[in-house]
Amino acid sequence: MLSFLCYEFFDTAAKCEGRPGVLNLAVIDTRILLDNIRKIRQCMPSKAKFAAVVKGDAYGHGLKLITGILDRQESIDMLVVASFREALFLYEEDIGKPTLILGRESVRDVEKELQSLSGEKRKQLMEKLIFSVYSGSGLDDYESLCAYGEVKVHLRLDFESGLRGFDLEDFKKSLGRLKQESGVRITGLYAHIYSAYAGDYDKTYSEILSYEEAFNSINEEVRKKLTIHLFSSSLCYRFPEYAGDMMRIGALMYGIGRRREQGEPDVKEVMSIVGRVLKIVDLGSGIQTDYSGKLPENVRRVALLSFGSWDIPFFMTAGKPVVRIRGKLVPIVGEPCMDSCLADITQADDVEEFDEVQVIGDYPGIRFDDWVDRSGLDFGNCQTLFAGIGRIQKYYIDEDGHIHNAETITHDKAGGGI
Repeated sequence: MLSFLCYEFFDTAAKCEGRPGVLNLAVIDTRILLDNIRKIRQCMPSKAKFAAVVKGDAYGHGLKLITGILDRQESIDMLVVASFREALFLYEEDIGKPTLILGRESVRDVEKELQSLSGEKRKQLMEKLIFSVYSGSGLDDYESLCAYGEVKVHLRLDFESGLRGFDLEDFKKSLGRLKQESGVRITGLYAHIYSAYAGDYDKTYSEILSYEEAFNSINEEVRKKLTIHLFSSSLCYRFPEYAGDMMRIGALMYGIGRRREQGEPDVKEVMSIVGRVLKIVDLGSGIQTDYSGKLPENVRRVALLSFGSWDIPFFMTAGKPVVRIRGKLVPIVGEPCMDSCLADITQADDVEEFDEVQVIGDYPGIRFDDWVDRSGLDFGNCQTLFAGIGRIQKYYIDEDGHIHNAETITHDKAGGGI
């Protein structure tokens, strides 16, 4: 699909940018995003709410565009961000869904921002926000925000180490505060089951049971008022009997981080990153090709590509990256610099200048999970790939197949389009 549209994209980019052409593009297909959401929703227990994670600029896909789309979806119940700053951006963009902030926020900084808003705006913002609290003392800190409106919080639990939230003992001490009706109101409990990413299902199951035991000790009337969410993308289709009230879906919604396991939603990658071949060089003796000047002896022909380590730093510097040109996987060789790198096309003699170069996307060999396998990094580190593409121009395919420049996008809330 992308290859078919690529020339139209580059033509559109040229018109939008007012120059002969744009060499590197990040293409976000919102049709795939919506299809992924449908597939994930089908794998989730019907009673569980869907919280869409949009932290890190929506995993590099563009916070403004992605949240505008998610805000219109009835299947999405909540948005999840990393920081108060991200939540404030959503408010300024008139996003209506409630927003959970995962990070530990400085109450003083939050208060300073609230003071800069009018009384009505403060009230509207506080109605949408849910803060995360990591300890009993942190819970006390949020009392000062009650002067600006109702303060809703979710307690972040970490029974394993206590380093990323309430340990079991601290949580038990806070049980009485779950009944509290005034001041800071605890509306939810959550944890992150990190062992699920490592594929350690015995440990994962053991952790789930420890939380389940703690939740079962909560007074029934209090429990009805809480939203409990343990599961993120890696667990949305496993252990459905322990799903709780809501699931936080991030990577899987964008089609990344797949393990290709039985029962996993058949999602596709929403983003494709493409560039161009700028020049082809047949190597001979004495030809300087890159900064290192040391290419493998069997490399006889190289393609100079239109991107470098500045555009996609993690991709260019970890493991053994490959790109896809004319349907073939070719390795990156030499030492990439800020704005250029070389691909070994010795065995791909049909490559021509200005050919499309697929860096990542839903194609065999360059899917995100393939890249994770080649890089040797774990999934958490590899998320940086999407967070580091700010220099690459983004274009979007809307639900009708139309192409939009990210810089000119406005949301038509009434019509439901981009």
